[in-house]
Amino acid sequence: MISTNRRVRTYTSWQLRTNYVETLYASKQVKEIIAPLLNKINELITIKKKFDCQFILMQVPIIENGCCPALGYDQEVINFCSKTGASIEIDLYANPYEVDSED
Repeated sequence: MISTNRRVRTYTSWQLRTNYVETLYASKQVKEIIAPLLNKINELITIKKKFDCQFILMQVPIIENGCCPALGYDQEVINFCSKTGASIEIDLYANPYEVDSED
């Protein structure tokens, strides 16, 4: 049986991302993400107004053996988010410590 009902999606999601980067400075990775977008701020603002969409700058740092990355952003990142209306989200994961076992 073939359904004739059409499913209408009310959302879409586009992503610009990097592969996993081992660093203790979260701002370094963010600057790599926004670098190609810095000269597109006016276009991003137009897209946001036209399509009533949200921009989210999301990072997913992973704590390994208690080494937590610095989660600060410089003025360039803050200005980019302010101009484009992007929010910043951090989804932090903490992996268990490696335990040396005595045999």
